[in-house]
Amino acid sequence: MFTLPKPDRSRLLSDAKEWKSTGSPVRHAAASLATPPASVSLPETPSAAPSNQSQKPRKNPKKTLFSLLMPPSELEALRGLSDETGETVSFHIRQAIRRYLKEETK
Repeated sequence: MFTLPKPDRSRLLSDAKEWKSTGSPVRHAAASLATPPASVSLPETPSAAPSNQSQKPRKNPKKTLFSLLMPPSELEALRGLSDETGETVSFHIRQAIRRYLKEETK
């Protein structure tokens, strides 16, 4: 992040106003402000962030995305139940599946 000198800020503001009024960006402005002027000192670069490679990927995610087609009337009933209980539709679907599996695996 850097601070523009006053003339550049004025030009940037007028370009922004022109963009707003015309609905299209001012083409010459992007090239002139792409790099800061020599009079502006850039902040120091932060130290390198730790690499993502050091983090081990999760072997068993807690949940897996799954898509489900269902009749609209059942979905609306689930949404109504969710509104009443404050729980999500997904919560109620998972609960129903748990009960079903529990009964079927007895």
